[in-house]
Amino acid sequence: MVTKEKKIYLEVIRLIAIFMVLYEHTGERARWHYETAGSMSSYWLGIAMACVCVMCNYIFFSVSGAVLLQKEESMKTVLIKRFLPMAIVFAIFTFIQYLLSYLANPI
Repeated sequence: MVTKEKKIYLEVIRLIAIFMVLYEHTGERARWHYETAGSMSSYWLGIAMACVCVMCNYIFFSVSGAVLLQKEESMKTVLIKRFLPMAIVFAIFTFIQYLLSYLANPI
């Protein structure tokens, strides 16, 4: 029986990337805070965080790639097990978003 041990450093990197995504999606309360900052230190901290948080997508892709590098699977297996479920989820939520957008503004 092969046991899979989790690599703690990858989990820490994922947590940091999750924090970056949350920070990125807070709008004026965080991501664009430097535009309305009251002090100079708040302004520069906002600029620095805005620059750093741009990397969150790349970090997620890098961690996924690092985890998948150790697996030896055929292209068919990768497409069926990895790509197809994500494509289905993406298609469903895109359709829901389109439907909600249409219901909000049918023009």
